[in-house]
Order: sequence, then C-alpha cells, then structure tokens
Amino acid sequence: NLHRTPHPQPPLLAPAMALYSRYLLDPQANGADLEEAVRQLRYAEAHLTPGHPDRPAALDDLGLVLIACYQRSGKPEELNEAVSAHRESVALTRPGHGSLGLRLLNLGAALSLRHLLTEDGDDLRESRECRRQALDLPGMGPAHRAALLSSTGLSLITGFERAPAPVDRLDEAVGLLRD
Repeated sequence: NLHRTPHPQPPLLAPAMALYSRYLLDPQANGADLEEAVRQLRYAEAHLTPGHPDRPAALDDLGLVLIACYQRSGKPEELNEAVSAHRESVALTRPGHGSLGLRLLNLGAALSLRHLLTEDGDDLRESRECRRQALDLPGMGPAHRAALLSSTGLSLITGFERAPAPVDRLDEAVGLLRD
C-alpha cells in the first residue's frame, strides 16, 4: 500500500509522476512510461543537491516507481534501491513536515515487501517501527490513517507465532484493525 504525497509536485517531478500514473492505469500497455519515469526521477535525484527542498519528494517518488519496477521485473536490486530511496527521503524530511507520515508509510511498505522476499526480520521490525512513528504524527487524513492502521495491524500478524509474546502481538493487531 504505497501512497503518493497529496501536495502539488515540484516542476521537475511532475512529468515523471504523470508517466507513473499513466503506467498504473494499464501496466501491460504502458511499460515504457514506467521506464521513462525512472529515468526522469534519477535525473532529478542527480540534480537536486542534498540540501534542496525538493530532494525528499524526489526520493520518495523514485522509491514508489522503483517498487513498481520490482513488481514488474522481480529484480531484487530494484527493491533494494527503492528501500534506500525511501529511507533517505524520510531521513531528509524535517520533523513536522506534512509529508513525513506518508513517507514513513511508504518506507514501511517497501520494507514489508522486501521482508516477503528475504524473510529478513530486521526489515519487518523496521517496517513496524515506521508505521508506529507515522501513527503518532498529526495531520494524517482519515483515508491514510485507515490504511496505516490496517497495514500496521496486518504487519503485526506476520510472524506473530515467533514473537516473544504472540498473544500480545495478536491483541495489538486486532486493536489496530478495529480502529
């Protein structure tokens, strides 16, 4: 459950995200749009210096598009690059920024996806932590909050039988899913 930031896109990013949106409408027919979106977002990443205010948005968008690439190709390196892009986006987003919650949610989703591939428990733990941090932030709209509660609850169910306190883990998951 990856989410685009609802704020207007910076001019350098808008064309790439328009291509990505068109790709999502018909992935079979619009594969070239996905490739071009990646190319444009990599260009943006290379030209937005670390202090540039649009860099976190560019990295978050790049992460979203790379996950779509991974889902299309199955290449783990695309998923790893997506996780790195989302991680840097979160790190560069200042506390209190309106997009921080969605960026944490996107990082958490990317880590969950990678956990499904690698079964790395650290990815699953970090994914849950991202979601918990996002839940504590003000400004999450009702739709995003519902998606966040649902994805956090479902992530708690994953691997609950190996948790030190499996019943507590399930109780927490049920509580989040009821909210």
